[in-house]
Amino acid sequence: MLKNIQIKNKLQKNEYRARLLILIQVPLIIKSVQKLVSLNDFLFIEIQSILLSACLFLFILFSSKGLMYLLKLNVSNAFSYTLFFLASFTMANFLAIANIDISFFYFYLVILVLSNIAFLIFENNYQLKIFQSIILIIVGMVNFNRTYLNQFIFNRIEQSGDVELLIVPNIEKIYNSNVLQVFQNPVSDAGFFHINFTIFGNYYFATLAKTLSFFGEFLTTNILPYSLFYLSLLFIYELKIDTTLKLLILSLHLNILIINPWIRYLLNNSYMTEGSAALFFVIIFYNLFDDKTHSNLKLKTVYLFVGFFIFSKLFVSLFIFIFLIFIKKCSLQDFSTLLIGPLFISYFMFIKYPPDNPRELISGVNTTIIQNILKYWLEDSIWLYAILCSLVLTLIQFVLFKKIDLFSKYVLMFNALNLILIFILYTFSWTEGVDFQSSYRYMLQNYYLNLIYAVTVLRGKIRE
Repeated sequence: MLKNIQIKNKLQKNEYRARLLILIQVPLIIKSVQKLVSLNDFLFIEIQSILLSACLFLFILFSSKGLMYLLKLNVSNAFSYTLFFLASFTMANFLAIANIDISFFYFYLVILVLSNIAFLIFENNYQLKIFQSIILIIVGMVNFNRTYLNQFIFNRIEQSGDVELLIVPNIEKIYNSNVLQVFQNPVSDAGFFHINFTIFGNYYFATLAKTLSFFGEFLTTNILPYSLFYLSLLFIYELKIDTTLKLLILSLHLNILIINPWIRYLLNNSYMTEGSAALFFVIIFYNLFDDKTHSNLKLKTVYLFVGFFIFSKLFVSLFIFIFLIFIKKCSLQDFSTLLIGPLFISYFMFIKYPPDNPRELISGVNTTIIQNILKYWLEDSIWLYAILCSLVLTLIQFVLFKKIDLFSKYVLMFNALNLILIFILYTFSWTEGVDFQSSYRYMLQNYYLNLIYAVTVLRGKIRE
């Protein structure tokens, strides 16, 4: 009887918490509906982009499962997708450091062939095998129909100049040649260190582009960045929480994307590195948050690939290393495999291919820029609303549980550390000639982490 009463009380508490979270989202839902009503006619070509992106995403997802079979890694689907790119990127860097100038065409083709053969051999679900075969046919037809693919080319002015000046040229170098060419022929010596730190995001889009067009030149299309939206849906679906909370996270995510075009652009509709960095970061963090299901041997393999995440984005890659080294307290052997990635980038950027005219790391002190940054952030009502809700929910959590759970502590720590690093960067390094509005992009690195936190904060724990 007592046990039944306790279960009933727990269910009632969960119901109250769910209602509170729904209530908080009501203003966002109303705003989203207003945005959707005001939208112009949705172009048919855009619908095709969304559908083709889904095919592309599923093809890579099943291919990644094949690669995981080869590597004997039993991980979630979202983590499998992430490790597929990190693993191939790791191999590409090993070839680069050995000065093996192999074409990306043959390199990636071999990976795809081996991964799909492994998937067809080891996958037990015959329906998935048939499905992957159908998708392969669709992707193949797109590859050989250049005229059809041309209609998906971007026809717009990019919201960030970095896309045309820095990002797309690097993607093209990887697509047409290999990773080695990026380091040997940097786009700009002035931004050498920053550009090369973000090469993984370029590699991600180059890989997707090559999947759709093996035999033609690189094309900028909406098809590629839309894949990140599907990955975010898969990640939310695989969260080890109850269905109600998953739906609440999904609702919050969709409302933010609909309401805020700048966030939507950065995360799901451009070649900016923020989208892949933020999403891959939370997937890596969440899957390594509790690694009891992994053997030491498997972890070493994962740590090797994760170590190359250092090439993703300033700060967010650092958070992974802080988490694994100082919080998870990985073993010396795990640390040695994790360290290979940072050693690679240090060797490339400081010894083998140093820039001729690098920008000074410390260019002076400018504290006034912080005021400009804060004023710019305060203009975003969605961001302010999210902060306010997070503070209120954190307070409620503390009252309910008399403490802050471990996951919440990590989120708060990463947010605080991210904020400090942003202010240091713009105060001492990027004091002149840099648009302070770009600071907003660094805040979005923890977007998905805060998305989960905003909904799960009242549970007292992240996992069932």
